[in-house]
Amino acid sequence: MCRCSTTRAPSRTATPRRPTRRARRSRVSTTRTSCQALAPDCRTAKETITAHCAVHTAYPPKYLDTIKWMHAKDPSAEILLTEDGNELWFFQSYTATAKNVMCVTSQFHHSESTMEPKVSSVNHAALVNGYYMGQLRLREDSLQAPATAFIRPSIAQAPGALSAAAARRHRKRETAARRRSERLVELTAQGKFVPLSDQARNALQVAFERVGGPRFALRDFLPSFQDHSDVIEDVFESLPAMTDTGPLDDGNLHYNATDQVRVSVANGTKVLLPAGSSFAQRDVREIHRLPLGRHKLIVMDPPWQNKSVSRAKRYDMFDHTELLKIQVAQIADLDECILAVWVTNRPRYMAYLRDQALPAWGFTYHASWYWLKLSKNGELVTPLDSSHRLPVETLVVAYRAKDPEHEQRLLQRLGKQTRIVLSIPLRHSWKPPPECFFDEKIIPASAKKAELFARELRPSWTSIGNEVFKFQAANLFQPPPSNLDHENW
Repeated sequence: MCRCSTTRAPSRTATPRRPTRRARRSRVSTTRTSCQALAPDCRTAKETITAHCAVHTAYPPKYLDTIKWMHAKDPSAEILLTEDGNELWFFQSYTATAKNVMCVTSQFHHSESTMEPKVSSVNHAALVNGYYMGQLRLREDSLQAPATAFIRPSIAQAPGALSAAAARRHRKRETAARRRSERLVELTAQGKFVPLSDQARNALQVAFERVGGPRFALRDFLPSFQDHSDVIEDVFESLPAMTDTGPLDDGNLHYNATDQVRVSVANGTKVLLPAGSSFAQRDVREIHRLPLGRHKLIVMDPPWQNKSVSRAKRYDMFDHTELLKIQVAQIADLDECILAVWVTNRPRYMAYLRDQALPAWGFTYHASWYWLKLSKNGELVTPLDSSHRLPVETLVVAYRAKDPEHEQRLLQRLGKQTRIVLSIPLRHSWKPPPECFFDEKIIPASAKKAELFARELRPSWTSIGNEVFKFQAANLFQPPPSNLDHENW
């Protein structure tokens, strides 16, 4: 049995609120407990979950369709609602193993700030251009920025105002939308997809309305482009070479300790090295073998397993259970450190990160921040209610501190606002620079910063990963025109 102290709840006749008709048809667990955290030594998933669920004789209306679908699939499924009403779980009462227990409404049981989000629009390409001190800038044809939305939201129209042909198309769209909705419920119940919570969706919608749609200005998100690739070799010849170290792809830690952009060769490709960058092309599970020192900010972007990525063979993927083999604590500052991890929308990845990895590394979860992706015409790349691919990626922010005093100061700098960054994605897996989320009020420019699973180099950062030169290839860049407005680089 679980060590949590559980007691039988009062019978339904003692409940002051009369249950709804649908709720009366639902089988509801009656176990309650005073335990406030998931018990790691619970022997069954059912015991673990019921330790966090109060007695409910009625469900919020937003859950009724999901409950109806689950009972149609499996009349024996038990329904559990967490005490704050933010999570809906169901399981088969006769086995209740981890495999058939599903959280079907939100990623985790936690309270998000109700404050207005802090919204930032980011010109990602211009920030990258800034790494190269006016000598180089990204080529337009090297980017894969979406011109329009991949999927557009359906627009509701009154059928009476449509022609016969338009009405038929409208009915087809409604049918397709209904099927997508049913598929979404099915995927959610299977634990393969977690729709955005109402609070997160509302915050993201607010962020989009501030800078996207009719208010969108392309100049705020992309610099101007002109083709100057014909003189690129002359520019490379003028850059100093990185000749005072061994091969850059030998797994050792290398530095461009100068104040100049340098050029070198790695993996047979000409690459650019920003001033003040340090890097090692190496498996992140071996960081304990490198003289990295300790850092105030650590960012991770694991290549989570994903079927669509696997089919496209874009990069080698990483099993989430391998996270515990990364000795993050060894490179974290002893006084205080912030850890930011990009995570996909798979429930088990988020669960493993928060329940297993963060505690093992000595970090405490703080908040989830978001990157909202726009196309070049100001639309969301997909709708916020998409069941296939969401237009948002989540950055899990955690922290550690040596004592309550340092913890309090760190939390004050992090703040309670949800931070949302909007930008146009440049290429697959190329995230906005961490400084878009962590400004100098949170992390001073002089603080040591490291990125694991890095795919690019940045000034004043240490980058570690097997693909550390992915976005450093010289053929991604060209010299800027001499008459270009420097503020728009």
